Amino acid sequence: MYVLERLWREGLSPNERYTRKDGEYHKILLRICDEGDRVCEELTEKGRTHFEAYRQAQVDLSMIAEREVFIEAFRLGARLVLDIVGEYHGNFYTGTDD
Repeated sequence: MYVLERLWREGLSPNERYTRKDGEYHKILLRICDEGDRVCEELTEKGRTHFEAYRQAQVDLSMIAEREVFIEAFRLGARLVLDIVGEYHGNFYTGTDD
């Protein structure tokens, strides 16, 4: 199945990535979670509420940034393909400007 069809039918989402447990991304993610938990342990209930709101805002911002990067990368890929193919004249590209 083509990627665009998967995007339409299955809602393929680039931000639903799978990371290797021994990879750098996964290690940093675990570190962030551990540090966040340590901070929460030292906060009052009100402080934890604000900190959780702060973390959620960071997640929301990250999702928006990832979406925008995906869109721009997709557009760049499309422009790259169009540049490789060249001008389109009818059903077939003949390599001439007739």
